[in-house]
Amino acid sequence: MSAAGVETSAVASTSSTEAEHGIRRVGWRAHVDWLRGNFFPGQHVTILNPTGGGKSYLVVGPKGIVASLPAMREARILMVDDKGNDATTRGFGIPVQEYPLSRGGRRLRNREAPEHFRLIVPDWTWSPGQAHTAGTEHARQVVARAIEAFYKEAEHPDDPEASRDAKASVLILDETFALTDREPPSLNLAPMVKRGLRKSRFKGQSLFCLSQAPLGLPADVYTQPTHFYIGQMLDRRYRERLREIGGNSKAIEDCVATLDEREFLFLGNKGRHMHIVMVGRG
Repeated sequence: MSAAGVETSAVASTSSTEAEHGIRRVGWRAHVDWLRGNFFPGQHVTILNPTGGGKSYLVVGPKGIVASLPAMREARILMVDDKGNDATTRGFGIPVQEYPLSRGGRRLRNREAPEHFRLIVPDWTWSPGQAHTAGTEHARQVVARAIEAFYKEAEHPDDPEASRDAKASVLILDETFALTDREPPSLNLAPMVKRGLRKSRFKGQSLFCLSQAPLGLPADVYTQPTHFYIGQMLDRRYRERLREIGGNSKAIEDCVATLDEREFLFLGNKGRHMHIVMVGRG
């Protein structure tokens, strides 16, 4: 469906943001139609919204992106879940304590394993007296092994050298800052995430980078993705960081300051397409 088609199905609104910048509110079904014609394996997505703002629900909720897009439902998915028992994420995929899976120390073949996994990051502790405790280092190793294995396993389904049953793959980072920041209690895995954002496209692997706030994230989270979802941001410093996305920065900053709770400003195709959407509405 064309961007123009989405615009004509938009829900009418009289907000000042729409009047000044032409950013319309669209129904969820119209948004999904747009994604079906514009989201492809290897494209990355960044999602920014304060805690409780609906990031995880947007991706893995019963009406979210995974449930709505055949390209996502049929992909191999690994979700790195640092919340563990959160009501929004605990129903997604097969919960695992490690990835890759093993049986008697041997890796299961892909065809023997479920396609959607949710890696539950072990709890880790931190003490002001030391940079990393044993718990922090254990969590770091668990996540690092999983990201590395999933990256190596990725095969683009259109690659003539890929196996016959190759599928696109998606890595969902449920809280990117907790994985990438170098200061404890985060896990200092930014190099692995940046490699994925820069190099996994040719393997047909997409990264979904979710985070509560834009400060402290690697610049690649802004420069590499094709699509962005940005929730309500009242803090001026947060809005200024969004300028790294490019496009109409003034319209983006103004819009996110006026969003309702659980609404997202969607920037598709590197910001060339913009609209406001809420999961399941319309």
